[in-house]
Amino acid sequence: MTRRDRGPALLVAGAFFMENLDATIISTAAPDMAASPMASGLVPKDAATAVTFLLCGLLGARTPLALVVAVLFVSGVCRSVSLSAYATIAFADIEPERTADANALASTVQQLATGLGIALAALGLRASGPLAALLGLDGPTAAYAVAFGLLAVLPLACVAEALRLPRDAGAVVTGPASELVERPAARSAG
Repeated sequence: MTRRDRGPALLVAGAFFMENLDATIISTAAPDMAASPMASGLVPKDAATAVTFLLCGLLGARTPLALVVAVLFVSGVCRSVSLSAYATIAFADIEPERTADANALASTVQQLATGLGIALAALGLRASGPLAALLGLDGPTAAYAVAFGLLAVLPLACVAEALRLPRDAGAVVTGPASELVERPAARSAG
C-alpha cells in the first residue's frame, strides 16, 4: 500500500468502527430513546440498519470515498443505537437482586451471538457466489452485494419481532429520571 492510499484506507476503517464511539452516539440519541416507548423506537432503528446493509451492498470500486465513509458511519450509528436499545430493554424487567446474574447471561449470549454472526456472514458470503450467478450478477463484488442483501434480512427479522412487543415494553427504563430513581428521602421514610 502506498503512502497515498493509507489516508483513505484509514478513513474508511475509522468510519466503519465509529460504532465504538457508543457513549457519544448514545448521548445524542438519548432524548429520542427516552421520548418514545422502546418497542416503537426499535422499529425505525432496525429498519435503518437494514437499509444501511443494503447500501453497503451497492458500494463498489467507483463509489466516491465520501459516500463510502458516510454509509459506513451511518451504518455504525444505526447498529450502535439499536444494540444499546436492545441491551437496555433486556434488563427492563429484571429485579435488582438478579441484575448480576442477568448481566452474566446477557454477556454470554452476546459473545455467542457475535460468533454466530461471524459464522453466518461467512456462510452467507459462500452461498452468495452461486446466488449471484443465478441472479445474473457478475463481477468481483457481486457475491458481496448479495451477501449484504442477505445480511439485511436479520435486522428486518428484528423489526418483525419489535412489532410484536407491547407498545409500553421497556417503559420502565425510558421514563423520566425522576421516575426511575428512588429518592433517598422516600426510601428512609418507608
